Amino acid sequence: WLCYVNSYLYSLGVNTRSIKQTTGIQNLDSNQYTAEPIAFPAYGEQQAIAAHLDRETTRIDALITKKTRFIELLREKRQALITHAVTKGLDPNVKMKDSGVEWLGEVPEGWQVVRFRDLCTSISTGPFGTALGNDDYVSEGIPVINPSHIVNSQIIPDPEISVSQSTAERLKFWRLEAGDLIV
Repeated sequence: WLCYVNSYLYSLGVNTRSIKQTTGIQNLDSNQYTAEPIAFPAYGEQQAIAAHLDRETTRIDALITKKTRFIELLREKRQALITHAVTKGLDPNVKMKDSGVEWLGEVPEGWQVVRFRDLCTSISTGPFGTALGNDDYVSEGIPVINPSHIVNSQIIPDPEISVSQSTAERLKFWRLEAGDLIV
C-alpha cells in the first residue's frame, strides 16, 4: 500500500524521500523503500485485468448459484426418498392396501397400521409445574432438556438449565434413556 501511495505521490512531484515511516522490514527504511523500482501494468492492461476478474467472478458466482440449486434439489430428492421408504417400503413392486388414514394413503400389504400410543411403554410430558420449579435449577449440573435444546434434530443442553444430583434422582421418571423417542 505504501508503495502505491509513494508512487502516486512521486507522479505528482512530491518528494517521497521525506517520508519517515518505517517499513517493518529490517534494514529497509522509508528512504530505501521509496527508491525501490516497481512494475505495474499500463492503464489499458489494468482495465483488461479488471474486466477479466469481473468475468471470472461472475462465472464463479453463477456456478455457486447453480451448485446451490443442485444441493437444494438433492435435499428434496433425499426427503422424497425417505418419505417413500417410510410410506411405501423398499420394494416398488409390493402389493399395497389402504391404510385407513386419509393423509397416509396406501401402505404395503404386510404393514400394520396402529396408533402410536399402542407402541409405547409410556408417554409423558414434563417435568414442570410442581415437579420442577425455578429454585431447582443450578449451573453446571445434570442437564434438563426442554424444546429449546432440540436443534437440527440434536439435543444441545444448556449448562445453565440443569439440576443437582438429588433433584435429578427425584425426577428420574423423566430421565431420557437410549431408544427414547422425543416428539
